[in-house]
Amino acid sequence: GTGCFMLLNTGEKAVPSASGLLTTIGFKLGQNAPTNYALEGSVACAGRTIQWLRDNLKIIKEAPEVEQHALSVQDTGGVTLVPAFSGLFAPYW
Repeated sequence: GTGCFMLLNTGEKAVPSASGLLTTIGFKLGQNAPTNYALEGSVACAGRTIQWLRDNLKIIKEAPEVEQHALSVQDTGGVTLVPAFSGLFAPYW
């Protein structure tokens, strides 16, 4: 898979998301330790999107060029790329 996942530690309380994220177990460090929870957001096609820019649009020749391009501009000018090649994940499960 080429997905991208971000977790936000919410501590010992399972916090329900108001934005379509998943509430999940983050970690537990030992049998008697408290469980820590997290909110999780996912994107299905992170790496595949870079391949698409390279192989289909021919905007880049190698994957690391994406970072160079991103750092070369002050802001996106309002442009957002939504990599929904296999559907949207969070918050549209």
